[in-house]
Amino acid sequence: LLTFVVCIFNSFNAFVTDNFSLMWKGRLKNLGEAFEQEVDSVFSNTSNTFFKDFIDYKFAKLYLSTKTKTRSELASQYLINKPVLYQNPAYMDFFNAYFEKYLLGGSNKVNFNDLDYCVNRIGDFRILIDTLGKDTILVNEVLREMVLLKSMGEIYSHQAYQKEKVLQILNQAKESSKFSEHRVIADNYIQLLTVFEKGNPLLPLTIVDEGAQIQLPDSFSGKNIYVMFFTSWCSSCELEFEILRNLYSRFEKDIAFVGISTDKHRSSFEAFKKEKAYPWPVYYLGNNMRAIEQYRITTYPTIIMVNRQGRILDYPAPKLSDDIENYFRMILELEKRSKQ
Repeated sequence: LLTFVVCIFNSFNAFVTDNFSLMWKGRLKNLGEAFEQEVDSVFSNTSNTFFKDFIDYKFAKLYLSTKTKTRSELASQYLINKPVLYQNPAYMDFFNAYFEKYLLGGSNKVNFNDLDYCVNRIGDFRILIDTLGKDTILVNEVLREMVLLKSMGEIYSHQAYQKEKVLQILNQAKESSKFSEHRVIADNYIQLLTVFEKGNPLLPLTIVDEGAQIQLPDSFSGKNIYVMFFTSWCSSCELEFEILRNLYSRFEKDIAFVGISTDKHRSSFEAFKKEKAYPWPVYYLGNNMRAIEQYRITTYPTIIMVNRQGRILDYPAPKLSDDIENYFRMILELEKRSKQ
């Protein structure tokens, strides 16, 4: 099976590279369909349903991406009255692409007033599920719940919706969904959405650099920690560090300043480190995709402020160029007051 998947994956990627622009907006619609027929004929004797579904949904995503087929055609062929294939990566890739920001503007039947009422005013999972039933694509309750769960992450980060209400709905789904897979998904979403909320413990991070093992936050216990993820090629990161040069001696007693490089090549980091000679520690994380994903590092610099107990104060924290001196003084003043 693995050989089959690798084979079709490589062939499919080569086809997309050569023909994507030709298929864009259905200009040469038959290209994709012809290639799909060719693939089907090659693997016609394969009885493995996982593999067949994998092929089907790889093409579904291609038709969606190139706009070769309309969204209603794709829904009819691949979603409505079809099982949700939780374990099939091609299905989930198509599902996530099709329903991206669906409830925030993609659905023609569910509008902002519906969501505002169900989320902000009452925060009720079951009523929201019933409301989504107005959408003919979401007649199937399993699919409807999956779309709701996916959308909760997008709604959570939208300023028009109350975060506590979104979490309330997810907790209701976790406790009362009829589908065991959805209860697990809801629980995972809750953890994912709240992991960097203020007051939560910082996710542990171990860095092995030049033979030394550094652990965040434990290696800096007893101090507040200002952690900046950066790269040597990020000019704004360099400017932030230059601001810190003038502040470091004033706050180093109470705040540990830590730079963590995600440069792809260690040589780039080492040259940068040697040239700048910062007085605070800078470490090389490298292209550790697991850590980068866990810490949600999508822009540079990404900054986290952690208190003396290893709990998050702010994520993302203010940049050094954002009146940071007053920010640091406020944190230290609040600490003093809490001890009185």
